[in-house]
Amino acid sequence: MNNFSSYKIGSNLLWSHCRRALIKTSQCRLRPNFYSAVCLNNADYNMSKLPSHISENLTENRTMKLNLRRLTCLLSILYISSVAEAKPLEADANVTGIDHISTHNYRLLNEMALFCQASYCKSLVPMSELKLGDKCFTSFCQKKENKDIEIAFISEPVAGTPGAGYIAVDHGRQWIIVVIRGSSSLEDWIADFAFVPIPWKPYAATKSGVKFKCKNCKVHKGFKGTSDLLEKRMCEASSTLHEEYPDYKFIVTGHSLGGAIATLIGADLKMMGMNPLVLSYAGPKVGNENTAVYIDNLFKNSAAIKKLDSGGDITQGDYIRVVHVGDLVPKVPPSEFFWHAGAEYFIDKYDLPHPPSSLVFKGKYKYMPLISDIDNIIRGNFPFAAHNEYFHVVNKCNA
Repeated sequence: MNNFSSYKIGSNLLWSHCRRALIKTSQCRLRPNFYSAVCLNNADYNMSKLPSHISENLTENRTMKLNLRRLTCLLSILYISSVAEAKPLEADANVTGIDHISTHNYRLLNEMALFCQASYCKSLVPMSELKLGDKCFTSFCQKKENKDIEIAFISEPVAGTPGAGYIAVDHGRQWIIVVIRGSSSLEDWIADFAFVPIPWKPYAATKSGVKFKCKNCKVHKGFKGTSDLLEKRMCEASSTLHEEYPDYKFIVTGHSLGGAIATLIGADLKMMGMNPLVLSYAGPKVGNENTAVYIDNLFKNSAAIKKLDSGGDITQGDYIRVVHVGDLVPKVPPSEFFWHAGAEYFIDKYDLPHPPSSLVFKGKYKYMPLISDIDNIIRGNFPFAAHNEYFHVVNKCNA
């Protein structure tokens, strides 16, 4: 199939989604920010007869689906406008020419993605003396070397928010692993399109002895609102574990929205003297450029990029982002106002498996307009598969 045929099929598919979104719009009341709406169609007229918590969930579900259609519609317009300058549907492989990914780095990134996968296990609920293998039944959790890893702390979501996570203690390797779960579906995340920047006030700044001064540093209101309680819980639990195991090394990781929250919590722990390694998978942009610069300086990112560029290993105190070709989420919020910190590894292969040869080191973030990568986003199954597949299907608790 030639490029023109591929684009024609993609065009028809996207405009079909757009048409459905517009039809739905006629039955919905738009909110001022355009990106969200409350649907009041015929199916909603009898909602008053249902218990309030059920009707609220039904309305919320319709709202989230409409938001996804709206995003699809927006990208349809961008896509059609880019056809004239379209490029072949291929991943931008070896962008920097850096292909010397060490075995250590690949294994570490692969394994931490599996810890993220375990966070999606609904059976992973608070209980005393919990081991990873007790409630997580993936093949990773059930491995002999993993099943007895201690789950020292679990934070459940509050009021339906995606703010959940757990802390694992691997006594064999002396690791304390802070894992933040993402939203249960991409629709849940896209539902919040209030990309409002607010001043960054990290939890660590409330602790005595921590000096925080970041001029005009802003973070995404939705992420910060989700993370406040979880940030406090995870930092307090981490402090307790740090006192109990002062020689253990901290790793903070998360997928999707969990990757964004892991960035904020990782910065907290860094300011609190725990020197964590932060690994964010599929994370959206957390804050503005000032925030990114502060976080880069906090983690000494320039030195880390130089080290990794020369083939060195990922070590404590590094901040690493992993991005999959075609994944939309790391590109949002799409505005140039929002920015990424950290050193980026890029998976340039669309489908699983993702062998070491598919991993490319890109280094420092460079802003690119969303439209510039629209062909890869469409190729990445628009955009669910690309967002969920990071060495494994990360958002499902599968064996």
